[in-house]
Amino acid sequence: MYRTVSQKLKLMPVQFDTVKRIAGCCRYVHNHFLARLETETVSYDTCRRELKSQISHNHWLQEPHESVLMYALKSMYRRYKYGGANDKPRYLSKYKTIAFRVFDVAVEGNSVIIPTIGRIKCRGLSKRIGIHPILSATIIVSPDGYCEFRVLIDVDEDFYPAPIVDKVGIDFGIRTVLTLSNGMKFTISKKIKKLYSKMDYYQQKCNSAQRLSNNYWKWYRKLQRTMRKLHNCLNGYAQMISHIITTIYGEVLIEKLSVKHLLKQSEGSAKYLMRSGLPTCYRWLQYMCMKRGRLFSIVDANYPSTKLCSHCGYKNDKIKGVHIHKWVCPVCGIRHDRDINAAINILHYNPSIVVQKN
Repeated sequence: MYRTVSQKLKLMPVQFDTVKRIAGCCRYVHNHFLARLETETVSYDTCRRELKSQISHNHWLQEPHESVLMYALKSMYRRYKYGGANDKPRYLSKYKTIAFRVFDVAVEGNSVIIPTIGRIKCRGLSKRIGIHPILSATIIVSPDGYCEFRVLIDVDEDFYPAPIVDKVGIDFGIRTVLTLSNGMKFTISKKIKKLYSKMDYYQQKCNSAQRLSNNYWKWYRKLQRTMRKLHNCLNGYAQMISHIITTIYGEVLIEKLSVKHLLKQSEGSAKYLMRSGLPTCYRWLQYMCMKRGRLFSIVDANYPSTKLCSHCGYKNDKIKGVHIHKWVCPVCGIRHDRDINAAINILHYNPSIVVQKN
């Protein structure tokens, strides 16, 4: 089983300049041969021989190792020839994030040794890798100066204990990200909301500044840092939720996620729906269930989980829109929380009650 280990690199100024030059060389190789492939039919061997001649004639292409540039050419050529419509390579820009593969990497204690760059301190990386063999190593460089080191390792299959409870029903929502059938709710943390507000502020500053000016790049770098922090926080929060659920429960019953359908029902809350992290939680929950051997069951999207009373089974057609959070069943008189009631109905899913679309 493969696993990716990521670590932020704290580089010296000389090392950071070296990393930027290597990224620039890989960008040149990518863009130069992509332009050749778009204008004429060229084989990979021809591109490889031309790259070797360019390395021997241009001294600035001799700084990175030859294998780094060859892999940049090989990955671009493979995507161009065999990639799908959505996987075709595009021209790289120095204002965007660039990743390149490095070889002959050695991890010693709290540091990693990379050819051409040198020794870099990475606290805790050796403990995370352990004795597992390193399959590949990649350096990712952002325009705001952030460098990340990713290592792909081959690990043994992990052992996970048996679940405590058989199954659980989960309902997605706008006010709460996830609601379990036992009444537990997961909401967006204050830190994520604060990062969203900072992102909006920096976007306004970028739009008001003159394009490509010094003031524009100042706010753009801050925007990039905030978006990266937000991405990491959303992924970390989704991983925490998935870990809790898959540790306790053996089967997860969840309604089929349709963001387009939820946007139609949101009634002006589309912004909060898109920022709730529903797709991220759904994707991580599905992955963790597959990884730990849990059963991931998808309930039909037309199942009226919100309108059914979880106590007597009465269907209340008056429950429409997202503004109704609590309602009382007219038959049995029980007061329901909309999200908890829907999660309980998903737990006791009955396929015969599915509403057919016209």
